[in-house]
Amino acid sequence: EAETLVIDIDNLLFHIAEQICKTLFASQFLTNRIVKLQAARSHFYSIQCLNQDNQNSALLFYVPVDPDVLVLHTKLQLIVLVAKQPAFHQPRTIEQLGYIVMLMQRNDSGIQGLQFIIQSTVKDPGWIDEKVEAIFKMFVDKLYALSIEEFEISQGKEKATRWDRPKL
Repeated sequence: EAETLVIDIDNLLFHIAEQICKTLFASQFLTNRIVKLQAARSHFYSIQCLNQDNQNSALLFYVPVDPDVLVLHTKLQLIVLVAKQPAFHQPRTIEQLGYIVMLMQRNDSGIQGLQFIIQSTVKDPGWIDEKVEAIFKMFVDKLYALSIEEFEISQGKEKATRWDRPKL
C-alpha cells in the first residue's frame, strides 16, 4: 500500500502533461556553510527592517566553540548553566534593555556555541551589542572573584577542593 502511494504521488508530481514539480539542478540545492572566523574578532551584520514604523530591534550574539576541543564544550555547558539567570536578570530586569532576553547553547551543523538574544524597542543593535559585551565581562569578573566557599554555596555543595573550581 505504501509503495502504491509513493508511485501515485510520483506520477502526480512528475509524470503528468503539466508538471507541478521539476527536479532541481545541483547548483540550486541550498547548502549549510560553516565559516571559521578569525580568533578574537567581532563581526557585526546589520539589516534594515522593511517596515520603517516597526520600533523593534534585535541582537543575536553568538560565540562559537572549537568543535575539536572537548574541554571547551564542557566549559560552554557550565557557563550556560551558571550564567542563564544573571544573563536574563541584568539586561531584562535591571537595565530594561528588551522584552525578549535569552541565553542558550546553540548547535549549528555540529558547531556548538553560546547564543544570546535580545529584542528591544529601547536601543539599536549596535548599542545593545556593547551592553552584552559589558554584561559578559561583569559576569566573568564576578566568577573569577568567587572564593571556593562562595562557589560551594552557589553550587549547593557540602565541601569542595581546589580541583572542583572551574577554570575559565
